[in-house]
Amino acid sequence: MDGLRSTGLPNPNLTWEKMSILNLGLDFSLYKSKLYGEFDGFYRKRDGIPATRATSLPSTFGANLPSENLNSTIDRGFEALIGTRGNKGNFLWDISGNVSWSRAKWDHFEEPDYSNDAEMERVYQISGQWTDRIMGYKTDGLYTSQEEIDAMTFDQDQQGNITIKPGDIKYIDHNKDGVLDWKDRVEIGNGSLPHWMFGLTTVFSYKNFDLSLLFQGAAGNHVSVQLPWCEQLFTGRWTEENNDPNAIFPRSGSIAQGGGFSDFYLKEAGYFRLKTLNLGYNLPKNLLNFAKIGNLRISFSATNLFTFDRLKEFGLDPEAPGTEGQYYSNNAFFYPQQRTYTFGLTLTL
Repeated sequence: MDGLRSTGLPNPNLTWEKMSILNLGLDFSLYKSKLYGEFDGFYRKRDGIPATRATSLPSTFGANLPSENLNSTIDRGFEALIGTRGNKGNFLWDISGNVSWSRAKWDHFEEPDYSNDAEMERVYQISGQWTDRIMGYKTDGLYTSQEEIDAMTFDQDQQGNITIKPGDIKYIDHNKDGVLDWKDRVEIGNGSLPHWMFGLTTVFSYKNFDLSLLFQGAAGNHVSVQLPWCEQLFTGRWTEENNDPNAIFPRSGSIAQGGGFSDFYLKEAGYFRLKTLNLGYNLPKNLLNFAKIGNLRISFSATNLFTFDRLKEFGLDPEAPGTEGQYYSNNAFFYPQQRTYTFGLTLTL
């Protein structure tokens, strides 16, 4: 049967996004470059991000709504570097450290009007909030006994706590109203992209020896540890034998999740890592000239020698790319960082 069907309302006024940027930069070099550095700051506004009015118009409107240039964000951030270089006799050095920060906030996000309900505005409003804000429940470990459950002062499962068992997550009744619901949701973390990035680069040389180190790190981001196939799911799970209120995962079959995401699974993903190390030695020229060799260099290099982070117990790499969605989770298919050691010999005749 032939027929006609509307594909929705057109919008001939839809345009590209508009962007305005303010940058501020400063470079300096003092005391014959013994002290040097740079600073860059930016403020960027994106206007006209496409969105629809699906949440701000009633469902009785009667047509598929077109995309419009409705939303806007504001990004701000900075990057700074400071270093020193010089020498004292045969000892030379060049040391520099850098740090950067950036974060975006919704200037406007098309959404329902919460002005008549301050609690809904606190929990659900997006306009004026950070773009990677994560809302959820606060927790306090796991229940370890039935007596602890019986002594609860609020209704966690909204069924009189009849489904709660030892090994389930212990949620916090944030507003103290006697029941766990959406009103108890608070900001529990940030997205998977770090807000802070920092590094330290050092180069040293003494006579025929040279050493360079690169440290890097990140902070201000979170990942979810809900990986159903990771080893820690079995070795770190709560059991009657492992009656630990701080076990990595709740009991097997636990369904008392409180109706939403919580900070129990959300972990800080910041780290500090020695990324590369390079050590070299050039044999003295007098020995090389005697053997009629132009240059002979012996070297050793290594990567990822050590890392300080809070994800080791979950078997996760803090540098693994995150997947941004309703909740943030580490990409389990990321090939893990390798620790490598390399020895080299360079001969020039």
